[in-house]
Amino acid sequence: MNGRRRRSGVAVVAVTRQGTRLGAQIVATLRSSLDEDSDVEIALHIKSQWAGDAPEDAVPFDGSLGPLLADLFPQVETLISVLAVGATVRLVAPLLGKKRDDPGVICVDDAGQFVIPVLGGHQTDANGLAQEIADAIGATAVVTTASDAIGLPNLDRLGSVQQWRMDALPETVKQVSAAALAGQLPTVYFPREFQGPHAELPEAWPRADSLAALRGVSGPRIAITDRVLPDDLVSDGGPLLVYRPRTLVLGIGCSTDATPDDVESLARRTLSAAGLAWGSVHTVATIDRRLDHPALVRLVWQADAAYFPVFTPEQLAAVPDVPTPSAEVERHVGTPGVAEPAAILASQGGVLLVPKQKSATATVAVARRGSIALEPGALWLVGIGPGPLDLIAPRASRAIRSADIVIGYRGYLELLSEIVSESRMRPYDLGQEHERAAAAIRLAQQGRQVAVVSSGDIGVYGMAGLVFELLHEQPPSPAGEDISVEVIPGITAASSANALLGAPLMLDFAAISLSDLLVPWDGIRRRLEAAAQGDLVVVLYNPASARRRQPFEDAVAILREHRAPETPVGLVRDAYRDEENVTVTTLAELTVDDVDMRTVVVVGCSRTELLDGVMVTRRGYLERPGR
Repeated sequence: MNGRRRRSGVAVVAVTRQGTRLGAQIVATLRSSLDEDSDVEIALHIKSQWAGDAPEDAVPFDGSLGPLLADLFPQVETLISVLAVGATVRLVAPLLGKKRDDPGVICVDDAGQFVIPVLGGHQTDANGLAQEIADAIGATAVVTTASDAIGLPNLDRLGSVQQWRMDALPETVKQVSAAALAGQLPTVYFPREFQGPHAELPEAWPRADSLAALRGVSGPRIAITDRVLPDDLVSDGGPLLVYRPRTLVLGIGCSTDATPDDVESLARRTLSAAGLAWGSVHTVATIDRRLDHPALVRLVWQADAAYFPVFTPEQLAAVPDVPTPSAEVERHVGTPGVAEPAAILASQGGVLLVPKQKSATATVAVARRGSIALEPGALWLVGIGPGPLDLIAPRASRAIRSADIVIGYRGYLELLSEIVSESRMRPYDLGQEHERAAAAIRLAQQGRQVAVVSSGDIGVYGMAGLVFELLHEQPPSPAGEDISVEVIPGITAASSANALLGAPLMLDFAAISLSDLLVPWDGIRRRLEAAAQGDLVVVLYNPASARRRQPFEDAVAILREHRAPETPVGLVRDAYRDEENVTVTTLAELTVDDVDMRTVVVVGCSRTELLDGVMVTRRGYLERPGR
């Protein structure tokens, strides 16, 4: 075990009434993001006088803030101070220790405008948490660490979602980060057999096809491996940053009198002899009768294992082709082996790397997890609205910022360049919708966190339907698990146009696309005629392209048959973007030269009027009796 202090939880501290209310909002946001079975504590600490403005479980305090922060500082993983940065810095400065031991510290101003990670931006991912808080409260996250500013991955927490462990000195992290910031790309080794998610690594970084290929590389190097590296490889080349993916399963059998030192010593010797890293142990598995054995409990703690499954003798005996069965074990326990079948079962389809190794009181076998290749990823289908970041929903913004890969039409991705680094973007051209959807599904099935973006709402003339169609055509997952898919809505083009024109969509309306690439024109015509006859406000998407002009002229002719010539028509092009243009005309004056593919056309109904230049469809509020 390392010597770092064990920290847990988040403390939010506020001293003013407004800060108390803001702190309560932050706590609610953080709690909502926890898993149902999470035991992470998130507490709000407030001045006693503001107890009436805080939730019932808020923790009141009296007196100055300094003693409270001194008490919380060594205990929590992250401290969120709803207070000025200067005041917070003065209070925590005397408490600072080593960089890697201190908690994350985040400041939020009383007005809720800015969220500033002050300490632990990388080590505790205060940068990421600051962005999450900013998204939730509508603030701006002020992240000043250099690597984040230019879109480089956080090397301190690389692979943290996959539970990788860093096996390097802090100085090595600094050296590799500095080289990457200077434009010297690290050479990366990540073995094919893991096939697990490693999406934080920019694709532009060169790859080595073997550990040996890292030898002699003069620039920075990264090795993601469960193998022990020879000393000469470490010393021969530029700074080497090593990450340990959690790939290894220890199957353990032991006698009742085995001591913790007996079992741990055998486990460490077995891994070392096989050239496998202790830091990559993920699971310790055994027979059910050894669940509470002190040696096994201690081993799980020492290895910081994520899982400790136990199996019945019947389950162990059912494992075929155990390499080294034992008649004596079968006579006493009811199964021809414990260590090997336990490792095989717990690996979930993996491979046995090291057969049973014995000592006087214990047996150890090592397997590599097979489920690494099968862990499902996530797919977010995100509507980004008209484009400006302040018109993107907080949930959509979180998904885009959290995604390993963001896929979309290159024009949409350009709108997101402030929050998505180029290394995470996968741009596609118009007409490549099928390729976009297929690539997103494939990457998510490989364990990646993928966001597919469309302007407006992704479920309205967007990519969502195509993704679901392709998913429906696929056979069931061999692992019995499917990727998670979430649709996150955005402001539609119709809603954007409605807001800029006034309120033309106050009554029933129909949205109709005039693009006949996928829908025959006869079907579009029938919809137009029905909407025109029904006196619905009509919103026309994709009205005309450079070559497709006639459909718009036909649509206008249909509408003119049922609408008065003076019917207001709103034309909105590039809503909320730099080239925005908003025009109001009449149905009589409307021509195809007024529109293109980036224009949304809103044709009013019999109740639509211009009121002081604003397009409004009267709903009837002023016509109610008694007014």
